[in-house]
Amino acid sequence: MTGYLCKYTPVELLNGFSEMTERIEPKIQSICCADGMMHPNICSYARAVLETCLEKNISRLVLTNCCDSIRRLYDVVLHDPRFEWVAFIDLPRKNDGAAVGFFEQELYRFVEGAQTFFSQSFDQKRFFDSIPPSRPANSEPDPRAPFPPVRLALAGARIHPDLKKWFTSYPVRIISDTTCTNPNRFEIFQQKIETMNDYARALLNQPPCMRMNCTERYPDSLLENRPEGILYQTVKFCDFYGYDYALWRERFGSPLLKIETDYTSGSQGQLITRFEAFLESILAKRGLETPHKPLFALHKQELKMRKDLQTSRIVAGIDVGSTSVNVALMDDTFQILASSIVKTGSKSGLGAQNALNEALKAAHLALSDIGYVVSTGYGRTVASFSHETVTEITCHARGALWLDPGVRTVIDIGGQDSKVMRIDSGGELINFVMNDKCAAGTGKFLEMMARTLELEIEDLGPVSLRAKEKVPISSMCTVFAESEVISLIAQNKETPDIVKGLCDSVATRTAALVSRVGKEEKVMMTGGVAKNVGVVNSLRDKLQIPLIVPPEPQIVGAIGAALIALERVSPPT
Repeated sequence: MTGYLCKYTPVELLNGFSEMTERIEPKIQSICCADGMMHPNICSYARAVLETCLEKNISRLVLTNCCDSIRRLYDVVLHDPRFEWVAFIDLPRKNDGAAVGFFEQELYRFVEGAQTFFSQSFDQKRFFDSIPPSRPANSEPDPRAPFPPVRLALAGARIHPDLKKWFTSYPVRIISDTTCTNPNRFEIFQQKIETMNDYARALLNQPPCMRMNCTERYPDSLLENRPEGILYQTVKFCDFYGYDYALWRERFGSPLLKIETDYTSGSQGQLITRFEAFLESILAKRGLETPHKPLFALHKQELKMRKDLQTSRIVAGIDVGSTSVNVALMDDTFQILASSIVKTGSKSGLGAQNALNEALKAAHLALSDIGYVVSTGYGRTVASFSHETVTEITCHARGALWLDPGVRTVIDIGGQDSKVMRIDSGGELINFVMNDKCAAGTGKFLEMMARTLELEIEDLGPVSLRAKEKVPISSMCTVFAESEVISLIAQNKETPDIVKGLCDSVATRTAALVSRVGKEEKVMMTGGVAKNVGVVNSLRDKLQIPLIVPPEPQIVGAIGAALIALERVSPPT
């Protein structure tokens, strides 16, 4: 079996030698073996490919000069005795007559090398017979979906099959795919392939990757299908696709979501939140929030509609976060009957139940009195008593607008991440960004710094107000920032000055997110970090506009969830 990576790989030629092929799609937890053979600054995907080859004993490999990282991968495996055959194909950067002719000769050279390795002649008939016919690439919509599926186009680099399978588990329909992993790479070639020149032309006629110089032509063809949104996937820190994404943002007016992965299993929670919020914003644009038809009953077997749905007018919104679980109970007069904030603990499901019980006790109610429950937050799916799940991005936007109808920008800094949302007058998302790279600038970051300074996290804000000297914290990485704080302690810097520097660093990072999404007055800050007066004051100074902090910023997401729940039991007339 021969492994390959690139969509320009002539895999059908290997059929002429009766050789089986497999596209290598890494499924790894770490890249420890590859890290001993390649520099850590090399692309994570290239290292993941090497790790996969070593784990699966793939000894035959076909590579192309698609980028510098893959060229370096070729340099490594070429001289490794564990690889018995490594072929390298030189790709042209153009798609004109001369480029087709060059690529045709390169394919003949590849065949000659394969004949030498396999010690057999090339079967031309078997090769031509193995070329797949053009076929639709669209996924079939789920007939059980409560609304027409969202029409999405896939663009960018590689999409792991497991990730793509996960995307299509939602009510979406993939109407176009221009990625490196498009399952039907011959869909744009309409003529029969009868010669090697035809085959070379067909390979080059695929939607071009970013190493080609004709990339400006394919956005228009993709947009002809009129997608409702574009899902743009790339490998983290890939320079090629960084430029391409900027082009898409400029040319495409519909919702555009960029997802970066490093081919490991991390950051799944953030990916889920971003993708679901993306779909929620598209559906809200359609105006599909109809009575008793939730946007999503995500990852549940069925929507658990209660018998007393039509009679009970009391609802619950529950925000299951990484640090705390927040609950808001609301009736159909839009009065908050009770709320609760409980630490999540080691079991999110138990924390959710405890928080709901506390709110019910405060309101002198029982669970049977609640007509509908909407859960949100990273742990939204573990709240077994909820009827519907909605992302915290949508819920915080809805809750913030209810608290102040003039709010157009919402900053939510929680325990695990930071989000900035720009909303319209109806509370619908216009745009949003998240700090999806690391935990810097979040509540967890501040919690770790407080521990290092031997302070309680709730004391950071008041302590920062006593600062007298400006002590900048330059490192945004949580690990490096901790080392920097320890160094400042060794220099005998005052604790209030260090804390003020930490608050300023969080504010600086948050202000950068605001600039990306585009700030509009009014701005509201929600989440647990909004209780830190040091961060709030620093952020006000950096934004140079009024910053609204509600009386209890931690329950804003729960309020938004309760408002959505109230729409289900008391639909607007």
